[in-house]
Amino acid sequence: MVVVVASYPGASPAEMERLIIKPIEDQVDGIEHLDTLNATAQEGSAVVVVQFQLGTDLDFAAIGRAAPCRHGARLHADRPRSAAGDQERR
Repeated sequence: MVVVVASYPGASPAEMERLIIKPIEDQVDGIEHLDTLNATAQEGSAVVVVQFQLGTDLDFAAIGRAAPCRHGARLHADRPRSAAGDQERR
C-alpha cells in the first residue's frame, strides 16, 4: 500500500480534487498490479491510498510514477508525502 498525503492550506475540497488528487490518480493509472485507489479531499488537505495486489514490489511499482506528482512548489502547496507499506507483512 502507498499513502500520499498532501496539504494546500486554504484550498477547498474541489480545488484539492482538481489540483492534487486528479493529477496523482492520472499518474497512478495503469501501474502494473494496481488493486484499488481511494482518495479523499477536505479543506486544505488530501489523502490518496493506492493498494497493490499482494506480493507487488512497491519500490519497482512506484519508479517513474512519483516524480511527476511532485508539483507542489508550482501550486504553492506543501510537497506531497508518501509512505509505502509492505503488504506481505500485514
